[in-house]
Amino acid sequence: MKVNHCLQSAAAVLICAMPAGVHAQEPMASASGAEPSATLKTGGPVADATGPTDIIVTAQRRSERLVDVPAAIATQTGDELQSAGVTRFQDLGLVAPSVQISRFGTYTQPAIRGVSTTFAGVGQEVNVAVYVDGFYTSDQLSVNQDLINIKDVQILKGPQGTLYGRNATGGAILINTLTPGEKFEARMDASYAPRFDDKSFAGYVAGPLGEGISLGVAANYRATDGYMQDINKFAPDAPIRFVSQAIRGTRHAAPFKNYAIRPKLVLEPSDDVTVTIGYVHSFINDPRGLAFQSVDNVANAGPAYFGYPVAIARDRTSLNFQPVAKVKADEGNLTAAFDLGSLGVLTSRSAYRRQHDYQMYDIDAAPIDPVSNPFGTSYADIERDKRSTFTQQLDLATTVSPDFELLAGLFYYRDNFQAKGLEDIGLSFSPTTSTTHFRTRSWAAYLDGTYQIMPGLFFTAGGRYSEDRKRIEVSRLDNQGRIIASQSTIGYYADGVGRVENHAFTPRANLRYSITDRSNVYASISKGFKSATINSFAPFNKLKPEKVTAYEVGYKVADRGFRGELSAFYYDFKNNQISALQADGASVATVIQNSGGAHIYGLEALVEAPVTGRLALRASAAYLHARYSDFENATNVVVDPTTNLNASLVGSWTGRRIARAPDWTATVAADYRFPLAGGSALLTATGNYSSRYAPQDSSYACDVVVIGGALSCAPGTNSKTARGRFEEDGYFLLNTQAAWTDPSKRWTVTIFGNNLTGTRYKLSNQGFFYATLQTLNEPRSIGGRLSFRY
Repeated sequence: MKVNHCLQSAAAVLICAMPAGVHAQEPMASASGAEPSATLKTGGPVADATGPTDIIVTAQRRSERLVDVPAAIATQTGDELQSAGVTRFQDLGLVAPSVQISRFGTYTQPAIRGVSTTFAGVGQEVNVAVYVDGFYTSDQLSVNQDLINIKDVQILKGPQGTLYGRNATGGAILINTLTPGEKFEARMDASYAPRFDDKSFAGYVAGPLGEGISLGVAANYRATDGYMQDINKFAPDAPIRFVSQAIRGTRHAAPFKNYAIRPKLVLEPSDDVTVTIGYVHSFINDPRGLAFQSVDNVANAGPAYFGYPVAIARDRTSLNFQPVAKVKADEGNLTAAFDLGSLGVLTSRSAYRRQHDYQMYDIDAAPIDPVSNPFGTSYADIERDKRSTFTQQLDLATTVSPDFELLAGLFYYRDNFQAKGLEDIGLSFSPTTSTTHFRTRSWAAYLDGTYQIMPGLFFTAGGRYSEDRKRIEVSRLDNQGRIIASQSTIGYYADGVGRVENHAFTPRANLRYSITDRSNVYASISKGFKSATINSFAPFNKLKPEKVTAYEVGYKVADRGFRGELSAFYYDFKNNQISALQADGASVATVIQNSGGAHIYGLEALVEAPVTGRLALRASAAYLHARYSDFENATNVVVDPTTNLNASLVGSWTGRRIARAPDWTATVAADYRFPLAGGSALLTATGNYSSRYAPQDSSYACDVVVIGGALSCAPGTNSKTARGRFEEDGYFLLNTQAAWTDPSKRWTVTIFGNNLTGTRYKLSNQGFFYATLQTLNEPRSIGGRLSFRY
């Protein structure tokens, strides 16, 4: 057995033998030259509509047919994502019901079935684990990449605590890039959308260099002016300080740039050993989350400063300088797999990553200047971060007997995050400088096995023990170099260091019965946890680890081009980690706390079928009921009626909807193929619907009154069913493409339309001391793409 076949899907494929009789292949043209039957591929290799459909996934860390995996999984190949208009990580929710890819400022935060992280900061992590080529990626900034040169993406729904570890409370997202093989291949995609001068290029070349050695190099570049504009060209005549690198005099409020290069070398010195050496250099500047669009409650609300008005219109800003959110990262990784014969396959994965972040933004979203501000400050925030991360994983997959497969593993994670910041907030002690060190250490051991009790009946059980340690040190100095005790950990901990340690055991068990070779029913129970943490802002309070116990039953069938799935689930969610921006103080800070818990339940369904030899349809829908079961001390951001500014008050969220958890989501897609001009044409359409939800902050809307000098909601105005203050109304999106491939099947010309309905929905909406802010999705965009495949 050559071990390299185990590594073609980089999400830790450890056992390669496919079930007897399984045959997976790409659609083939008939002998008569007719077009292949239409098939919507949603994972690995797929046969045409006249044969078996076998999507291969690695959700259980081994190669399996999707129909045989007892869990809800959304899968898409890289080409499918491109056809659906999904070219960036943040767009994955468009093709996967119950999945939201949300943001907190510049931080990317996935949500699966209502489980998500709503706070960010130095060293903080999300509770949906992201793996790229089998390596855990904890950073919330760098994950915001274009999905280019992708083999496939697999979204695992539900807690993945046993196999994918810490911070997999909501699930895991596995992103697998292309891997070189024994044949030469080349790809190229170049696209342009004129509305915002959006241009992109992606290329991939791979092939053998000699016996037992192959190399692949992938690269991509994208740049766009963006759809946000500053109405004053960043007030070029208004004096500012502490921002010597500020860009002014341009209307582009949030230009985007992203590029990466990924060489990957595969060595096979023998049939028993495969070594994959990878390197990634990436850069991204996506300042949309810092291009604050003030919509109300502006603290510095003068009609104009130095003759420059304050913007409140959609997609418009009135800042003092162009915001920056740059992330540069370098990662080297090594995967070595050894076939040990009867002992199994031992796989080692090692990765080291260094990252530099630079963020600079105008805090108050208004063109205020030293003349109008008595303290001579410009309301700016600058942060420079350095981060280094090391991960090591060892897996041993073995076949104990023909009926028993076993996986044992060890995992180690070390993360050091250092941030240096300058904050200029218009107070007498401004500007302040800060230094933050956040260190995380984690290790885990896990064991997971599948036993065939009788023909067609399989039982899987496993568990993972994890230990986490975090520590934080923060020092903030005023403009005289004096420590500000209330904003430094030395003011809260005797030795100036905040610490938190926790351990968890996260088991899983499931029972699967094969009704036929191509249909299964299953029942499962699993647990997941997100590690305890410490607030990166004063008062540096500690949060308990959040835990989820999930129950799920489901049915799957895949036969002759038809695929159907149905699942029902219930989650007992404890100690949800919740955040809100602090609205009572001028310093940018976050309040974080644990809720008493939440209950989540729902249904999901998927149907995919070839309607005719040319037309294929896919529809999926989800109902989700996600409500807090016990949260009496939630922090709400409301409007102070005496000042019309944002303020914080404590109230009950018990019975209210969790953020990022719409009750209804649905996706429908259609492919239509037909011969044209000697080649072939493909028309695709993908629609996505979401009902009302809060994209970031669940604060309720109520009639605020002042009682005894304190803010309070008037009785009866903050009911469980009342609209959330920052909720999105719900929306429908439509992406379409028309493509023609020449007779050689090498070149494809595509015209695409993204968001053809012109739908605008909130990526983020929140209030803090200076203003109520919002960021919307990208407007309608139409463009063209030229592709080459060899």
